[in-house]
Amino acid sequence: KYRVHKARSKRGSLWELQVWQDDGTPRSLSGASARETKQKIENLLRMDYKTFLATAYLAQGRADEFTRATVTERKKVLADILDLSRFERLEQMAREKRGELEAQELDAEREIRAIDSELAQEDEHRAALQSAEASLATLADEIEHLRKDQQVLATRFEYLHEREEKAREYEAGVREREDEIAHTEESLRGVEARIAVAEQILARRAEIEAAYAAWLSLQERIGPLEAQYDAVLDLQRQAGALEKQIQTEQEALDRERYRLHCDVTGLRQEARELPRFEAELARLDQELAGYGDPEQRRQAAEAARQAADEALVALRSENGSLKAQIDRLSKRIEALESSDAPECDWCGQPLPPAKRQQARHDAETEQQALQARLKTCNAQGVEQKKRADQARQEAERAQTDLRALARLETQRGQISQEQLRLAERTKTLPSLEERLVRFEQRLRDRDYAPEAQEQLMQVSARLEKTERVAQELADARTQQQTLKEAERNFLQLEGAQTTLTTESQRLAEAHALIEKRRTQIVKADAAIAKIRQETVSLPELQASLDTLRAQLLVKQDQAQSAQREIGHRTSRLAHLEGQKLQRARRVDEQQRAGREKDIYKELAGALGKKGVQALIIENALPEIQDVANEILGRMTDGGMQVQLITQRDAKTKGAGAIETLDIIISDDMGTRPYEMYSGGEAFRVNFALRVALSKMLARRAGAPLQTLILDEGFGTQDPRGREAIADALHAVADDFALLLVITHIEELKDQFPTRIEVAKGTGGSTFSVA
Repeated sequence: KYRVHKARSKRGSLWELQVWQDDGTPRSLSGASARETKQKIENLLRMDYKTFLATAYLAQGRADEFTRATVTERKKVLADILDLSRFERLEQMAREKRGELEAQELDAEREIRAIDSELAQEDEHRAALQSAEASLATLADEIEHLRKDQQVLATRFEYLHEREEKAREYEAGVREREDEIAHTEESLRGVEARIAVAEQILARRAEIEAAYAAWLSLQERIGPLEAQYDAVLDLQRQAGALEKQIQTEQEALDRERYRLHCDVTGLRQEARELPRFEAELARLDQELAGYGDPEQRRQAAEAARQAADEALVALRSENGSLKAQIDRLSKRIEALESSDAPECDWCGQPLPPAKRQQARHDAETEQQALQARLKTCNAQGVEQKKRADQARQEAERAQTDLRALARLETQRGQISQEQLRLAERTKTLPSLEERLVRFEQRLRDRDYAPEAQEQLMQVSARLEKTERVAQELADARTQQQTLKEAERNFLQLEGAQTTLTTESQRLAEAHALIEKRRTQIVKADAAIAKIRQETVSLPELQASLDTLRAQLLVKQDQAQSAQREIGHRTSRLAHLEGQKLQRARRVDEQQRAGREKDIYKELAGALGKKGVQALIIENALPEIQDVANEILGRMTDGGMQVQLITQRDAKTKGAGAIETLDIIISDDMGTRPYEMYSGGEAFRVNFALRVALSKMLARRAGAPLQTLILDEGFGTQDPRGREAIADALHAVADDFALLLVITHIEELKDQFPTRIEVAKGTGGSTFSVA
């Protein structure tokens, strides 16, 4: 149902967790990081890597992973197998709930103390409220008297202030008339200047009129000359257009000539490349012929390699069988030498000394023959391996030649195509050269745009006859430039008489206006002096009114302060009434939180490691112990057993029992520490415990692991010990979906029905299933 993909990149490890959907496509369950994905995998399996090493996987050199683990680590392994994490989560939830209730209880207690502190100020608030109400009544009377006095002074002040404003209006009128007089006097100076200029122009009347008459005569002469000059310009534009047309056709003819020149040059260059391509094709044909038939060589080498490999497999199988027979004969010879019993240890038949000697001699003879055959097999195996290696190297060389041959054939095809392309292109070279000669001749003979060239010659002849018009027009315009002021001076002369009449009238009107404004200023000054006498007391009245306003503001501020105090005290008293109700509610909440806190405290202890978790582990240990002792008894003929202890006495007197998970090992010599047992004995103990743990792991609900992996471990055992472990594995095989044993010991091969044999060669490791 699930799939895990792990890879390594420059940025670190990449983990991906996927689940197969109903439509056969995977859906990602990966976390935001590799750590989160790893945690999700452990949650699915309900097991981490350490638990896997301590149960289902007896890694090479680490079979004692569970035995040498600390008490805490052993309990962690059992907790994972028994899925005690459910109780740990429940315990954590109970602790969190207890913490929440403690916080609620403390919050309620702090709020109750704060409310009691506020309620202690209730009498103070009531006294302050009464004092503020009395002060407000007194201030209201004082404010009313001050407002009446202020009204009387304000009426008098308003009248005098209006008179003062009137005086300011008179003063502003005086300033306006004085400004008007000054502006009029300034205008008089401009009028007088314009009258003087007009008189000067009128004095030059005869000179200006003579120059204007000469300017009119030139204007009449220039008009016809400009019309004639426009015709000349039109001829020039026609000549320019014809020259442009001729140049355009010439440029087009030259561009076509240049294009033909480039094509001819390029084709000549490509034609010179044809001999080089022919030489290169000849060289490639010769090199291709030198390779022969590498595919036939490769097939022959592969057939030779396969035959050598098959022969090598057969020799290795025969080798293993010979070794087993030799080992069996060694045991028989050893038994015949070490025993004087009158019957055979192997078959139980009578065996006198002479017959025992003969049986020993026959076994040794047969063993020597088998050893000779074994030596021959080893030599033949070396020879077959050498042949297989040579054939493999020959196949690799043939494969290399095939790749080189393919590259050369590709290169020859490309060169051949290029040669054909060049040959086709060079066929057009003679016709292009002929066209190029024709275009060059036309350019030399100016054989283009004949009509435009004829028209250009006619227009040029007409332009030669009209050259004097341009000169006469230029001379007339030069004379006109010398009289350019005549028209402007004549216009000024006409306006000078009008200016003299109008400006003289404006001069008389300005003198009359100045006299009138001076009379109005005298009258306004008299009115201002009268008003100033009436408003002498205005500053004193302003000071009295300001003092009265300041007193009124002080009293009003005091009244507002009293009103704020009344509002504040009233609000505080109303708030305290609400706090009394809140205190009663918080007292109930505090008591209820305290009761519930005690309940969750007891529940957390019951769900903890010393509560129900310890009981579950204690109930599971007898099953593990029984399974381990059953397997250990089968391997040691009942000579060894283990005991799992969950409690032991404390070293301190009166301290009571201590929770633990100790492993006690005993044999015929009594109980000894784990370190005092030999390597073979220790492995048997570790193997028995690990099988017991794996069987429980295979049966657990939710995420069973019906797998047991044994990586080496047989090296510490004698032949009898290896047979005992093999028997124990066969006895528990039905409890597992997969039982995988990894070993280098040849004699153990026949103990298992299915084998994956791995062989290391020069090209890497290969495997076969037997």
